[in-house]
Amino acid sequence: MVALLVLLLGLFAATDYPGWWRAGALALVPLGVAVSYGLGRWGFGEFRSAFGRTSWQALGVQGAQVLCAWALLAALSAAGGPVLPYLLVFLASSIAAVLPLTVGGLGARELTFLYGAKLFALSVPVAVSVSVLFYVITAVVSLVGALVRVERQGA
Repeated sequence: MVALLVLLLGLFAATDYPGWWRAGALALVPLGVAVSYGLGRWGFGEFRSAFGRTSWQALGVQGAQVLCAWALLAALSAAGGPVLPYLLVFLASSIAAVLPLTVGGLGARELTFLYGAKLFALSVPVAVSVSVLFYVITAVVSLVGALVRVERQGA
């Protein structure tokens, strides 16, 4: 969750909003990391030693997902226009997708894209298409895991 918020704030800082809005977004990044570390230490103290490593891993995974969303936008010929708002909505949809409201986030992500597209005056068909394509790609890649057998050591 921290990685999502860091990327979201980082992308927001690259928008055309006034400078003090962007500076405020960047200033919130270290605050968010500190609050996350404090809450993690308080609630899950035994995992404190893994906080740094797992935070970097999460940032890498979320960054790769943003690159995937950008590639989908390019494939849909939407990369010539304003890509940043789509990516902001994509990150917000990632937060919505982890809420336990739907199976695998299907529907929650699309609804977020629908409202986000209206909010940022983006193409609704392109926004929802990115969401559905991302879900399909994720599902297909996950199905590969059903075909792979991993032997346990010592078993």
